[in-house]
Amino acid sequence: MTHGRRSLLAWLKRSQVLRVALAREIGISKAYMSNILNGHRRPSLETLLRIETRTGVPAVSWAEISVSQSDRATKRSAKRPKVNKRLTLVSNS
Repeated sequence: MTHGRRSLLAWLKRSQVLRVALAREIGISKAYMSNILNGHRRPSLETLLRIETRTGVPAVSWAEISVSQSDRATKRSAKRPKVNKRLTLVSNS
């Protein structure tokens, strides 16, 4: 679970605001809010800023996780040898 999601879930619990109420206040559907909180969807920058404005949970806490995941993916792909899938026909003449 990302730091941003954990922080948002903690805020919801502390403030006793229902997920559906927060979704309505920031102008997104209940399903979209649920997908964000469950990690199935990444919120848009606009949605992140609305969440931050309403809750005080920093939008940057979500962005830092995305950068870290991207860095890990780059490191993994750098370790794997590249395989050339193109076949070259060689003539014997």
